[in-house]
Amino acid sequence: MDKRINEMDEKVDKYLKEIEENDKNEDDEPEITNMKEKIETMRKRINELKEIQKKMNGKDLNEISLTDPDAKLMKTRTGIDVCYNAQISVDDKYHLIVDYDVVNDPTDCSSMVPMAMNAREILKTNDLEALADKGYFSADNIKTLSDEKIDAFISEPKHGISGKKGIPAPEFHESKFTYNVKNDTYMCPQGNEMHFFGKLKRGDKTYAVYTTTACTTCPVRSRCTKSVTGRKISRWEHQALLDEHRKKILLNGSGRMKKRKALVEHPFGTVKRALNSGYTLLKGKKKVSGEFGLIALAYNMKRFVNIKIEENMTENMQVLHENRQSLCGSSLSIA
Repeated sequence: MDKRINEMDEKVDKYLKEIEENDKNEDDEPEITNMKEKIETMRKRINELKEIQKKMNGKDLNEISLTDPDAKLMKTRTGIDVCYNAQISVDDKYHLIVDYDVVNDPTDCSSMVPMAMNAREILKTNDLEALADKGYFSADNIKTLSDEKIDAFISEPKHGISGKKGIPAPEFHESKFTYNVKNDTYMCPQGNEMHFFGKLKRGDKTYAVYTTTACTTCPVRSRCTKSVTGRKISRWEHQALLDEHRKKILLNGSGRMKKRKALVEHPFGTVKRALNSGYTLLKGKKKVSGEFGLIALAYNMKRFVNIKIEENMTENMQVLHENRQSLCGSSLSIA
């Protein structure tokens, strides 16, 4: 943004110089006056943008909305929009919204742990099973939920083809390397054993690094790595938790993921269609959060009424069935 502002500033200076030169050679005062007014307007706009840039630099922001400073650019089903990210948790018995939150983080990942822990507190249970889609997947989430004794089922993003330099072909993605717990070694897709090489720190995470000398003569090395020192595999110190989670998803995750769609996607559909609340009217994170809270309350009230209607219909059907059996019994006894 700084670069664009400077470019505009330079253009304005250029225009001013041209006007000064034209003033000396031309007598068309109305046209010159009009041009000066336009340039003055541009100058004011540049000063406004500079003030905005100062605020962004002071708060370490790379984007800001002049309409709603709390909102962020996010990818939606219809494209890119300035908005908020609404989060909800739904119980699997009554399909009621247990908890909600409004965040200005474009990604869902950071909401997984707080939403799960809040739901456990609200439901007053120590036996919570949390289901989520791939947008909530991260190693940190798996580790934290495991520590909190919350049984998580989070879909893992699929590993696609990347065109980035140095990224291996899909068949040589690190998920294709098999870890041997007993020997503490990895087996690469070509059948070469990779041994412990050393430890590596990335941020607050510690990794064990594995490598092999077989890379020097490997016929498919160019498809596996671009590194001159050969292919390396980094294993997180809590990787066993991720491996266990993958096995759990593979064995028992399919049905739960289908259930997840029916549980948490349905309320959003009802809110957008039946309640006509696909967007909020207020601005600012605090106000938008309050408005979405009212929307969630309206959904729960509507859902509660439907639950009571269903229960009453079930009770009436049972009473009718019992009375019918009684009448049939009386008829038979008389006969």
